[in-house]
Amino acid sequence: MQWLSDLNEFANPLSTRMYKVVLSLDALGPALDRYVARRSDLLHTLAVSSDEGTAHFNGIYLPRPADRLFSLGYQRVEFRSDFTVSGTIRNLVRLHARRFRLYDPEATVDLMRIASKLIPGIQRRFVRALCTSTPHIFQTAEIADEVLLNIEYFLEKVPAFMNAFGEISLARVRIIENNRVAFYVQTNLFLVRMVDFFGPEYLSLEEIQDRDTMEMLWESPP
Repeated sequence: MQWLSDLNEFANPLSTRMYKVVLSLDALGPALDRYVARRSDLLHTLAVSSDEGTAHFNGIYLPRPADRLFSLGYQRVEFRSDFTVSGTIRNLVRLHARRFRLYDPEATVDLMRIASKLIPGIQRRFVRALCTSTPHIFQTAEIADEVLLNIEYFLEKVPAFMNAFGEISLARVRIIENNRVAFYVQTNLFLVRMVDFFGPEYLSLEEIQDRDTMEMLWESPP
């Protein structure tokens, strides 16, 4: 097939390279709306942003009719949940839920934020709601307050990435500021040329050639 001959031009069997692939979280918006929020009975809207080290999930939560909030007249409540990276499993990124809070942006004294701490299991219900999507952007994890982000969902937008993914090793993931996530990968492929030829606008890539930076990535915990 043509992609095989094209791929051979990118492969470099003599050396292994380290790359930083940056994903813009702004690109998640349409997918979260279509594949997660619309398919969940707990979420009306969902968006994601980031600061250094933390991903922020925001949106509108729909209390169930049996919930006390619903009986008190709260049929839609705004929420925020914060996640940090706890590790990687093959092509999956482990995201740990640090906090889940409901809030009322119009209240002078936000009793909703306080009350949300007393609702049992609400954070776990939110984590499970993320995993209703098809295709599977998020997947359930063995730990109740964690969710797995499937990076293949994004990389499959670049066919050359997927054809060669067995030759790409995910070394580390970092959530960075300005709504971005950085994936550090090790490979013998010329990925910069792949992105130039095939890459969507929401993926950027640069080769890491500084030895100290590469050693830091491998030695420090994820």
